[in-house]
Amino acid sequence: MLFKVYKKEHVEVIIAKLYAKKKIGGEDALRESVRDLLKEQKDPEKLQIIASGLMWMKAYQAESMVLENMLEKGMQMSPKEQERLQILANGGGKAPDEYRVKSTEGKIYLDVTALSWREDE
Repeated sequence: MLFKVYKKEHVEVIIAKLYAKKKIGGEDALRESVRDLLKEQKDPEKLQIIASGLMWMKAYQAESMVLENMLEKGMQMSPKEQERLQILANGGGKAPDEYRVKSTEGKIYLDVTALSWREDE
């Protein structure tokens, strides 16, 4: 079953699919999916949420791909996103230690607020 609104997937469904792929095949399994996503997705707010979700999944290469794509396309990026991209470009990157949300077999919980909140709004 595919949930769409106005012919586009919910960002939560996109993140859940990426999470499932990472769980099954590791971060390498995400590379092609993220490339395809970046070809289709032009909404900077959704990309921010996806990048944040990837950070919480500890999929740092995929997160970097999303943030680099935003920069290359001249999308507005918050100071947090710019800082995060710089950290990833310098070989760093990890999810904040205070993240303690646990998923169960029936539900997946992802906190995607780390990068998706904008200071200018």
